[in-house]
Amino acid sequence: MISRFLAKVVISIAVLGFAAVELGSPLIVRVQLDGVAHDVADESALTLSRSGDASQARATAEQIVLDRDASLRSFAIDGARTVNVTVAREAPSLVLKKVDKVRSWYDVSVTAAAPKRGV
Repeated sequence: MISRFLAKVVISIAVLGFAAVELGSPLIVRVQLDGVAHDVADESALTLSRSGDASQARATAEQIVLDRDASLRSFAIDGARTVNVTVAREAPSLVLKKVDKVRSWYDVSVTAAAPKRGV
């Protein structure tokens, strides 16, 4: 009697834990990428301010996303010399990523911008 109750509790906890991890994964990745995106934009803007070279600023962005296990989806410098970046990463999932209606949840991207700084 008690062992059945305990088994139900353990199974319920396992199912709820799995669901929390599966559904929470995109949110956790989004929070992580927010920091990465701002770091990429800030460091690229600093490189742009120091060198004045957009290709060096992009190289800085590419190196940071490589170090942080993300990808650089877009990099642009506008007329006001503001660096705009979008970084992306795929959120881990065992089941829901395979469902067409929610697949896009697991392709997480975050955009950030940083103005060129005076040095």
